[in-house]
Amino acid sequence: MALLYGPSDIAAANDLQRINYVYVSVAVVWATDYVLQLGNEVVFLWSTRWGKTKILYCLARYIPFILIGMNLFQSLKPNLDPKMCHPLYEVGAGLSGLSLVCSECIFFLRTYAIWGRNRKVLVVLTSSLVALVVAVIVVLFTYQSSIKFVTPPVPVITGCYRTGQDNVLFIAYLLLLVFELEVLAFTLFKAVKQYRQAHNQLLQILIQHNIFYFGCGFVFSVANILCLTLLQGSNSDIISSSELQTAMHAILVTRMHLHLWEQAGISSPPQTADFDLIPMTNMEFAEVPAVSGTGI
Repeated sequence: MALLYGPSDIAAANDLQRINYVYVSVAVVWATDYVLQLGNEVVFLWSTRWGKTKILYCLARYIPFILIGMNLFQSLKPNLDPKMCHPLYEVGAGLSGLSLVCSECIFFLRTYAIWGRNRKVLVVLTSSLVALVVAVIVVLFTYQSSIKFVTPPVPVITGCYRTGQDNVLFIAYLLLLVFELEVLAFTLFKAVKQYRQAHNQLLQILIQHNIFYFGCGFVFSVANILCLTLLQGSNSDIISSSELQTAMHAILVTRMHLHLWEQAGISSPPQTADFDLIPMTNMEFAEVPAVSGTGI
């Protein structure tokens, strides 16, 4: 009796199914984190004035909702027309990149504040960020032009099945890794100098946040680069899913931002709560007691 599906079809279907598992897992993690942080976030959004950092926070926080919704749609909808997959992927890639840039910019602004809003530092970091964005856009266009979406080899497995993808995407993660290391170097250089001059809580929190955030970003980027260069076919998407890295970056940056805001005592009184750019030099790094009575 002839087999209905060959070994290659079964392997491809398994790859697609595992990618769908990743999308659903990301949705569960994101929803859980959002529910846990909802109380703190409502207080933060209502008690602080609008500024650069708050806008970046909202973009990094809520763009993944759109991405997760799109991913769940393409993963769970049966008999999805492959012609719909390409525009969904293009929009998703753009939103994912925007969310990542917003997350990076929050730490960019922190580093700029540590340096006393030094114009030279601003020029260097801004130039690096612009170069990163332009280069990543070129890489994404090259990658997307190499992708073809076809009907899944096993129809009962839902989702968008890609073929012919180019591994050039690893360059984007490599560039992101370089930018994160640059910002971390600026942060540590200034922070160590400040730390020797004044031992205080906010500076310690800032250093811990930056090291942990960029450490996690380093692990994700290295894992993506290795998977894209060493693995073949759709297997690489299991770990190098841009939505996975986007979600984790957003969770880290929003949690750390809320924690720093709490420790800085910005939530009281509301009329003076401006967390756009904390001038983290000299006496502004004096230790501030934690806010009480806010439930955060």
